[in-house]
Formats: sequence, C-alpha cells, structure tokens
Amino acid sequence: MQKFFLALVFMCANNIAQAQYISGQEYIGWLDARDRLAINKGSGLDEYYKQNVMSFTLGVADAGDGLVFCIPKDVIAGQLEAIVIKYVRASPEYWNQPAAQLIMNALHQAFPCKKK
Repeated sequence: MQKFFLALVFMCANNIAQAQYISGQEYIGWLDARDRLAINKGSGLDEYYKQNVMSFTLGVADAGDGLVFCIPKDVIAGQLEAIVIKYVRASPEYWNQPAAQLIMNALHQAFPCKKK
C-alpha cells in the first residue's frame, strides 16, 4: 500500500512539473484536435487532446483566480474555455510562450481584478 501511494504522489508531481512545458504551439495542436472532432474527422488521440484543452484551461484558471485575474462566480467552465480559445487563436505571435501564460493572459484580459 505504501508503494502505491508513493507512486501516486510521484505521478501527480510529475504532471504538475510538466505543466510549465506545455507550449502555446502544443496547445494549438490540442485545439486542432478539438476542431477535427467537432466536424467528425477526429482520430486516434484527438479525444484525449480535446480533454486536455478543458483540463489544462481549468487548472490554470483555478491556480490564477484571485491572483492574476478574478473570475465572477457565475462564469461556467465552457465560457472560460471559449474565452481562452478565442484569445489563443487570435494571438499567434505568442504561441512560443508557455500555454499557461497564454491562458493567464486571456483570463486577465477578460476578468481583471478590481482594485480596492
């Protein structure tokens, strides 16, 4: 049982560490997979990549909410995803940046925190 928990902790830490290495270009690849599925032309890992878009976007949103941007309580996951996708697609000059940075930029632009 102890080995199981140790392996689980290692896998989680590894995934967190890898998050900073997801490039904007890789995120665009995930968006392309999402688009292929939308027109019934998806194959292989496209469903996995589609899920990566939502998971990664929400992970960054959770991490930055209240610090980098302030998401209103009534905003739903699909809205966050749509805002980020629109920003990323419209900003090819930033695709060389980490995907997390692109997501934070999009959400900061959409939901800046109000100064007190």
